[in-house]
Amino acid sequence: MPSKLPFLLSVLTFSSVQAFDAGVYGLGYWNETYAMEANAHPNATSSVPFTLGTKNFTFQVNVAELIPTGYNFVPNPRQAAAFYNLLWEGGGSLNQSIRDAVTTGTGEGVPTMCLTVPLGPMTREATNGYKEEDNGDCSNAFGSKCMQDLKKVDPSSFTNSITCGLSWMPKSCSERFGGGGLGGAIQGVKDHNRFSIDESGGVVLPYYSGIAASATALMVGVASAAVTGVTGKPEGFASSTTGGGDVTAVYPSTTDELVSYLGDDTARVIVLTKTFDFSGTEGTTTSSGCAPWGTGAGCQTAIDKDQWCENYEPDAPKVSSITYDAAGTLGITVASDKSIVGDGSKGVIKGKGLRIVNGATNVIIQNVAITDINPEYVWGGDAITLDGTDNVWIDHVTTSNIARQHIVLGTEASGNVTISNSYIDGSGDYSATCDGHQYWALYFDGSDDKVTFKNNYIYQTSGRAPKVQSNTLLHAVNNYWNDNSGHAFEIGKGGYVLAEGNVFEDVKAPLEASSYAGELFTADSGSACSSALGRSCEANSLSGSGSFSESNTDFLSKFSGAVAAAAKPASEMKSYVTANAGAGKLSHTFSKHSNMLVSHLLTLLGLGLTVQAQTCWENLTCSGPLETAFPGEWEANIFAPASRAVSPTSILSLANASIISKWPGPAHITGNGSALVFDFGKEVGGLATISYTAHGTGALGLAFSEAKNWIGLWSDSSNGKFQAGDGAIYSNFSASGNYSYTMDKVRLRGGFRYLTLFLITNETMSSIDINDITLEIGFQPTWSNLRAYSGYFHCSDDDLNKIWYSGAYTLQTNSVPVDTGRNFVSSGWNNSGALANGSTVIVDGAKRDRAVWPGDMGIAVPATFVSIGDLESVANALQTMYDHQNKDGSFPEAGPPLLQQGSDTYHMWSMIGTYNYLLYTNDTAFLDKNWDRYLHAMEYIYGKVHQPSGLLNVTGTRDWARWQQGFNNSEANMILYHTLVTGAELATWHGDTTGLAETYITRAANLSTAINKYCWDTSSGAFKDNATDTSLHPQDANSMAIYFGVVPALSSSAQSISSRLTDNWTPIGAEAPELPNNISPFISSFEIQAHLVAGQSQRALDLIRRSWGWYLHHPNGTGSTVIEGYLTNGSFAYRNSRGYSYDASYVSHSHGWSAGPTSALTNYIVGLSVTGRVGSTWTLKPQFADLEYAQAGFVTSLGEFSAGWNVTDGGRTYSLWWKVPEGTAGNITLPPLPSGKTGKITIDGKSFKNKSVDRKNGLVFETNGGNHSILVVSK
Repeated sequence: MPSKLPFLLSVLTFSSVQAFDAGVYGLGYWNETYAMEANAHPNATSSVPFTLGTKNFTFQVNVAELIPTGYNFVPNPRQAAAFYNLLWEGGGSLNQSIRDAVTTGTGEGVPTMCLTVPLGPMTREATNGYKEEDNGDCSNAFGSKCMQDLKKVDPSSFTNSITCGLSWMPKSCSERFGGGGLGGAIQGVKDHNRFSIDESGGVVLPYYSGIAASATALMVGVASAAVTGVTGKPEGFASSTTGGGDVTAVYPSTTDELVSYLGDDTARVIVLTKTFDFSGTEGTTTSSGCAPWGTGAGCQTAIDKDQWCENYEPDAPKVSSITYDAAGTLGITVASDKSIVGDGSKGVIKGKGLRIVNGATNVIIQNVAITDINPEYVWGGDAITLDGTDNVWIDHVTTSNIARQHIVLGTEASGNVTISNSYIDGSGDYSATCDGHQYWALYFDGSDDKVTFKNNYIYQTSGRAPKVQSNTLLHAVNNYWNDNSGHAFEIGKGGYVLAEGNVFEDVKAPLEASSYAGELFTADSGSACSSALGRSCEANSLSGSGSFSESNTDFLSKFSGAVAAAAKPASEMKSYVTANAGAGKLSHTFSKHSNMLVSHLLTLLGLGLTVQAQTCWENLTCSGPLETAFPGEWEANIFAPASRAVSPTSILSLANASIISKWPGPAHITGNGSALVFDFGKEVGGLATISYTAHGTGALGLAFSEAKNWIGLWSDSSNGKFQAGDGAIYSNFSASGNYSYTMDKVRLRGGFRYLTLFLITNETMSSIDINDITLEIGFQPTWSNLRAYSGYFHCSDDDLNKIWYSGAYTLQTNSVPVDTGRNFVSSGWNNSGALANGSTVIVDGAKRDRAVWPGDMGIAVPATFVSIGDLESVANALQTMYDHQNKDGSFPEAGPPLLQQGSDTYHMWSMIGTYNYLLYTNDTAFLDKNWDRYLHAMEYIYGKVHQPSGLLNVTGTRDWARWQQGFNNSEANMILYHTLVTGAELATWHGDTTGLAETYITRAANLSTAINKYCWDTSSGAFKDNATDTSLHPQDANSMAIYFGVVPALSSSAQSISSRLTDNWTPIGAEAPELPNNISPFISSFEIQAHLVAGQSQRALDLIRRSWGWYLHHPNGTGSTVIEGYLTNGSFAYRNSRGYSYDASYVSHSHGWSAGPTSALTNYIVGLSVTGRVGSTWTLKPQFADLEYAQAGFVTSLGEFSAGWNVTDGGRTYSLWWKVPEGTAGNITLPPLPSGKTGKITIDGKSFKNKSVDRKNGLVFETNGGNHSILVVSK
């Protein structure tokens, strides 16, 4: 049976029940509506099946009498609610199901939904008693004016029936929602109440504005049919756990309500949408204690619980009085059949843990943070306690600042338990080892317990992480232990542990040898697991850690009949676990819909397996993809947030940038000039909203910085005034009270990681408490799902994976709203400049310059194509260059508002960019529109080619920042060669019949001859900077000579250049001789591709690791993006003496021109690239270097392209696969076997007769599209 997903449309109508008796509800095509009468038997559901295209759907309606709370209820007329369900086949989203069912252009109608309800009387009393605080706040979503107007509706002014196509809502509401709806654009005042399919967007879901006069509420939700609100399913021993199942979720608002829901006898899904702070709710307790671990400032003190000090530590120093929070000592009791789920990063329980004990079973805890439970005092409380239970799944949970155990399984049987994707954070100010490393982490002491412990991050512990004993079977798989100052595993008698695929990094003792009395198998021999698990085990990985090798295998028979978790290689786990473990890492958010009350009028929620808000920037139409094209484990490397609303992750000290605490956490600022730094953990940008409580008078200051170097009361530079800086912005307060400050749009901060909040006051006692910080992401403005990449990359080197995705994320931060360009101001900053037409445009940098720079696009656009796929931003950027073309045919060096002139190289980059855009999109309308302008541009630049040399004479000398430009500069001539070659392609694609393509090819060939004649330095084996007598051999021209094909790829010249380029290498990257002392990732992006074209793949990877890897791991960088440039001495002061006036803070830390590895790894390491428009022809030419495997994919209008390879058996075997659209044609290059042997070929399981892979040259052959694989084995 195919799975079904319920789609719920709930409409609350303050009409008489009799009105529903006459109502008609329908779903179908405009000319074929499936209709049913309103339910004549309340609380019974009527259903009608129907078909859309090839898919079966069922439409259901139920009308029930309702007495809502929060109103002055009037018994006559009676109140009624109508509930709708739409069921569909398959496991995908509704959007995808309809797309699959109905193909536009086949003659089928567009699916529509319409509702007619005769409007009955609605008494004024029905609304007068309404208070938003009774039912949840909607004003932020709809606006206060819309809410007021909805309450004032007079139904007598409307007709008795609202039909499809005739819809109504107050103007204040239509203006609010006019820019978008559920996954697509609202079509205008008509057609609001229909489904429509938009190829560029999603399904436009109906909100029945036609009956807003009857106080209509629309709720939309999509959830798993098995478990509401829970993401995924448990793996391993607790795989049968379902928690609260598919019951309607509840949303506690107080600690008492939470305790009640958790402890009652009803199956529940309990969604936590806030921090539930139990601190002080039960008062404090004072008792005696002891200090067995010392009396130092960082040492925990033990509460003398049950005379523990006397019985176990009689010689420890006594502590006469300890006062601690009483709430923390005993957790909240959780009864059976509960799902406890956090909403985004909001679900926090503070000061008290959870207890699943005394026979309670079937419990899920997911996406919840439990923190601050008497961390100074042992016996002050545990985070999660299991004792006498069964079937418990703990997933994506963060525990931090805990008195004793983070998770404890007591002496009673806990049955089947799965702990997955959780973050055991042992860092803090207090520990039993007095070193900030928690000793009490995980204690598994049950009876016949089976525990799956997978994908967890155990950080900064010192012992019992975990302790296992008493007939407990533990499967520890794919976890990451980091920075353990003592021991990880303590295995007592009756503890049986299979540990596989784990990573131990800087763990002093993975196993405490002195207490080892159980049985442990560390998977050193993978085959030993085959009989027990049906597969081989994965080896563990140890770095900077003690030994971890035990070979007990007898106990593996205990896995017989059990559901064991799968395992992956340890090499993949560090990146995966750190990116995914803990609360706040799941993308789902929830909408309250308790009682379906009027407070949720017109609430618009998104589509998918989880309920996620589909929001784009301001009022822009969402035109981006809804889902990632290639889902997989590589998504863990995506830096883009799951929501457009983000918050900091931690609080830093301004004095030394050390971490004070995680956020949310206490944030108190007292006194003039005092400050706290809020770290978002990655590059972000947009408009911040700060909620705070002020005591006294003064101002809250906000300052921003991309790099940690410039945190402080003054923002890093972006406005071009250099040392004058950008200053700060302020929220003034004249009295004590609660305040909320949102940045003005002109003050949008395009790129930063660190936000410093500080206090300016003349009063010594003034202070501020920061209550909430939310940033609305301002980049990728037309995307509702910022993680919906159309490309991916994954290989055996985790740093390369992160570098690829840091480039992709950089490009996202560079895709900005068209009205947020940098204006030039005398102080501060102003990002309200007009950049282009449309909605989104690609610029050079997130922070600055926030302008279109075509030269930068030479690297940024190919990287965009293979990663995020946002070519709409590219089209708008190119169009603005054409729109501002000068009368002489030249293009500006940069787009508006800068419109800098005088660059021959950037002029040509606009032309090359046109080719790249057409290659990736086949947007012939764009080419047709701009073809005459393109020809004018070609005439302009080729008019500078002088005879008899035949070289370009550069007069527009502005360039990327190199010191020298002009005359017969070799870099500019290389670019002209590529301009001519790509121009010939464009002429062919445009259908030119005048011989332009042949003309351009001839000119390119002549130019190549001239370059090699006048610019080649035979004595150095590289190109000179100019046709003059010079000793400068630049990085840019030599890299481009290979990359653009001025010298053949495998020629001696190309090999010589590739070798000579390494002469410029430093330990942290390649110095550009044309800009001494500087490292330019922009020009290095050309260099890595030059090495790859020359077949020197190892050189390319070495440079990527050396340069981009250096920045990726830099403690002061963004850790998520690629930098504009830096100096060879390791400082960020790029171009300090070349235009940036020695202001190191001006450098951009999110600059798309540095994203070269993103395209290089896809196009050359995996080897997959398009050669014909949108991939009509393509090549697959992998290069292995020192990698074990790699794969990548991207999307064009023809479909999905993906490929990958895997080298095994010491280089004696490799496999290669590709999956590309049918009807395309490809060129495959099989590289030689790394072993140096001749290779035997099998294609799709069949021998490739009379062909083999040559040990030196490999094999090249032609093929067609489809899904295919090749195996090459040494003969």
